[in-house]
Amino acid sequence: MKKFYFLLSILLSTAGAYAQCNIDPSVFAGVTGGAMYPSVAHLPHIVPDSLYDQTVQGQIPDTMNMTIGGIFTVNVTIDSVRLDSINGLPNGINWVKNPNVLPGGGDGCVEFTGTTTDSAGTYRTSAVGMIWVHLFAPLLGINKDTFQYGSLNRMPPFNNFYVVVDSALQPLSATINANHLCFGDT
Repeated sequence: MKKFYFLLSILLSTAGAYAQCNIDPSVFAGVTGGAMYPSVAHLPHIVPDSLYDQTVQGQIPDTMNMTIGGIFTVNVTIDSVRLDSINGLPNGINWVKNPNVLPGGGDGCVEFTGTTTDSAGTYRTSAVGMIWVHLFAPLLGINKDTFQYGSLNRMPPFNNFYVVVDSALQPLSATINANHLCFGDT
């Protein structure tokens, strides 16, 4: 029985090693500062009861400025980010990421897959994870490494992310009309 559980754990860990998206380094060649491709406005919509599979390429910035109390600006150097969860996705839509921890200025990807029966609408998401940074604000005497666990939505490419579930698609129809083949409504 112990051999069975050992073999099962090896099989599951091996299968999980291949369940990740592929990073495309050509997407952000020469780009810095955080970006996403395709942009959220150009993501294919999810159709209920249809398999969805979309990979999003992302790049996190290596630096950001934060304002404290509307007065002081703090320069933040991003060491690395780990995405732990994406809340707000339609039921049945899952995600995997690559790499596990993304270095500041680095490229990564998230693949969304699955089938949903949720109703049509816009599903705003929130990214949760760990960020490791260096804070520098000479006027405040701040110069230190720190980390924070929580919402990643203030940082591109995680901010303002959403997916859209459309209503069910109408079946495609084909008709021949005066020697012309027409698809859909004619």
